[in-house]
Amino acid sequence: MSYTAQEKSLICGEPVELYRFKRGNEYWTYNSSDISITYAGKIYQPVLIRRGNIELTSNSLKNLLKIKVDRTNEFAVAFISTPVENITELVVYRGHGNGSLDFVEYWKGYVYAVKFLPKTVEIIASPKTNSLKRSGLMRKFQRTCGYQVFSTRCTLLRADYISYGTIISVAGTKIEATIFGTEVDGWFTGGLFEADNKSQMVIWHEGDFIRLAHRIFSLEVG
Repeated sequence: MSYTAQEKSLICGEPVELYRFKRGNEYWTYNSSDISITYAGKIYQPVLIRRGNIELTSNSLKNLLKIKVDRTNEFAVAFISTPVENITELVVYRGHGNGSLDFVEYWKGYVYAVKFLPKTVEIIASPKTNSLKRSGLMRKFQRTCGYQVFSTRCTLLRADYISYGTIISVAGTKIEATIFGTEVDGWFTGGLFEADNKSQMVIWHEGDFIRLAHRIFSLEVG
């Protein structure tokens, strides 16, 4: 049976939802059933996961989708040590059991916040349409560029401002590398440090050393 037929059926419907979290090149994929499901080349693991109702109102702040998972959930645990600065995309697919792989994209948005409760973790996400409802600034004359740096309308190329190096030492948020000493003090301040598929803002730079806004626990010398 097709998705539409099962969705309308009073007997054959067995709702199953797939949750795909994506941050950069990393994926976390879960499903609400009791078995693993392979869909679009990815394996969705069965976990304790449930969501609230999907609502559309005139107030975009009320359109948040709340999802609850166990406190040991791998995706949720990443938010315990340090805040995640990169955008995390969430896609919810809906289908039915009985071995059917006919799923539809049911909801799409971004992770807005993560709240740790006594026994569970609440993941709060907002739909992509919310960004279309936000009022922005009117474009007027200004001395500095009004475009987001490295955006499609920005004339700067990200590749021209990337520096590669080898880490010599790590002490909490303080990192040493000879590449930092090739620029004047403060050059890297305000920039983005990326390593091990994680990134943090640089808040201080002097000589061969920089300091990050938050510690990257998986960071190693080399």
